[in-house]
Amino acid sequence: MGCKAAFAACLLVVTASARASDMRLGTGLLLIEPGQAAPAIELRDTAANGNAWSVGISGWTIGAAIERPVERGRRFLASVSITPYNANSSRRIYRDGVRARDLEYDSGAYALRAGMRIRAGEHSTTEVSASIGRQVIGKRAPVGLRDAWRSPYAGLSWSQRYRRVSAEDPFANRIHGFELQSLAEVYGGKRTWSRLTLSESAGRPAGRLHLRQTATIFAGRGLDRVSAFSIGGSWDVLGATAVYGSHYAEYRPVRGIVLNGGADYAMGRSCEVGARLSVVRAPSITRQGAALQTTLRAAGLRFTAGAAVPLGGEGEKHTIVYAMVSAARFER
Repeated sequence: MGCKAAFAACLLVVTASARASDMRLGTGLLLIEPGQAAPAIELRDTAANGNAWSVGISGWTIGAAIERPVERGRRFLASVSITPYNANSSRRIYRDGVRARDLEYDSGAYALRAGMRIRAGEHSTTEVSASIGRQVIGKRAPVGLRDAWRSPYAGLSWSQRYRRVSAEDPFANRIHGFELQSLAEVYGGKRTWSRLTLSESAGRPAGRLHLRQTATIFAGRGLDRVSAFSIGGSWDVLGATAVYGSHYAEYRPVRGIVLNGGADYAMGRSCEVGARLSVVRAPSITRQGAALQTTLRAAGLRFTAGAAVPLGGEGEKHTIVYAMVSAARFER
């Protein structure tokens, strides 16, 4: 009941803010791979005074957020998220590339977050936030896992970002420029855990060709199958956590490194072909992957389809066919 009340209160704030609307952006994605399809839909509204709100659905997660300028270079942020089913992809767990149904369990989650974003310079921002939440672990999970997450948790996170980007395509997660980001998280409840993520991405056009590259290093302490990092998947929108030739969230390591590189060639104004390579190293995981994909644009929609294969490791060799459909609408 408390979770529903928090979400309703956030929606009331959103409704009240809409009357001062100056700019509205709606985006929609549908991500598809064998056995699952995940929508990602968001409506974002920004008023002339800088106030902003957003509501959306990402997979099984419903979320709402607000932003308010506090003073020059600073913005207050608050958000609520509810995942009634399949939190942390608990209903799809893999072992050596094969779905491990004996490890799957029911899970839900909700969280409240509030903090401040500080513009430290022309290219850098700092974000500090506090959060409280709850993981609801179903009866199919081991008793030890259920006991570890029986209580709510609270935490702090610190993010630092440096961007020198002159152009960006969020649907392709493609930039012209360079970006660095670090994220440190510490949480406590019945147990304490922490995570640190360092990521970098770069992109550059060269005539009809666009070159891209990402890297991420991550490590944590006190992690388990609920709080471990989730990496894997062949969609570009996953950014530095994509591992081409793997299923979404196929790997749940506590530390590791992921390297991605790729190139896209524009065959015309509405068609391009691309190639991707991935390398992931983590405890008991050494895997490479590759993908070929085609993107078409028509009638305001963007269609991407591709095929990816793992190139190394001991897991089952398979081909993953994946697709993405996206669209955006902008109003003033």
